[in-house]
Amino acid sequence: MRRLLTSYAVWFNRSRERHVHLFQNRFKSILCREDSYLLGLVRYIHPNPLRAGLARELEVSKSSLLYMIHS
Repeated sequence: MRRLLTSYAVWFNRSRERHVHLFQNRFKSILCREDSYLLGLVRYIHPNPLRAGLARELEVSKSSLLYMIHS
């Protein structure tokens, strides 16, 4: 994703003769040291397609991390 957005930002800035950041502080990474924190992250991230209106129901396949945590 970062590579795609970087390429787009370079193209956008060149096409408009700009020299500023197009996407700033969009992504970050954190170190997850506790299982309980990881579980909270998974529970928050997994239903994002529902919240964004991209899916009608939450599908938990056997290969998903959420399925592995609950089984």
